[in-house]
Amino acid sequence: MKDKSKLIFELKKIVGDNNIITSEWGKEPFSKGWRYGDGNALAVVKPGKLIEIWKILKLCVENELIILMQAANTGLTGGSTPNGNDYDRQIIIINTTRINDIQVINNGKQVIGLAGSTLYDLEKKLEKYGRDPHSVIGSTSIGASIVGGVCNNSGGSLVQRGPAFTQLALYARVNKKGELELINELDLELGSKPEEILQNLEDKNYTNTDIINSDKLASDNKYSEIVRNINS
Repeated sequence: MKDKSKLIFELKKIVGDNNIITSEWGKEPFSKGWRYGDGNALAVVKPGKLIEIWKILKLCVENELIILMQAANTGLTGGSTPNGNDYDRQIIIINTTRINDIQVINNGKQVIGLAGSTLYDLEKKLEKYGRDPHSVIGSTSIGASIVGGVCNNSGGSLVQRGPAFTQLALYARVNKKGELELINELDLELGSKPEEILQNLEDKNYTNTDIINSDKLASDNKYSEIVRNINS
């Protein structure tokens, strides 16, 4: 890792002074889970744009830092905070709650929820389409994120829709060569370069003709049959 002060300086250049937290008391609401999980983090960074997440990720990969993505930190998934202090590297928590846009596509049949978007906002967005989010029981009222709901398979008690599930996503990963790459499996034509893809998505710079209607699933469409099959 680079010198800590230099790293913090570079992170501040990306998100601004007000969106990075390094004090112990300031980091606690983000480094400690509401239900469980607690540990040290070098810093909490709060990007406001998708491209800022990409820049932070590149910096973290270059410095071989552990990356923890975090939205509402409800603790439902248990994966958004450190758990102990025995990690082999320093941790950066990327809190995405500022990036909360929800884009409704296909006449309300689908949505694209950005990293920090919440189930509460999704419920409001879907009202005029006569549709409900994948969880309308408890997660909505505690500010849970859409992404967290997918990670937690929330909504399983809603037999008709089943647990949250999707094969459509835009995500970053570190490949076998140790290089950061952006994978677009949204079935949406957004360009070829990471910066172009992220900017076009955030700006909603696409049309219906850019949507690829493939056989990928955005929900578990057989759940209601499986859960009723007493002979399986």
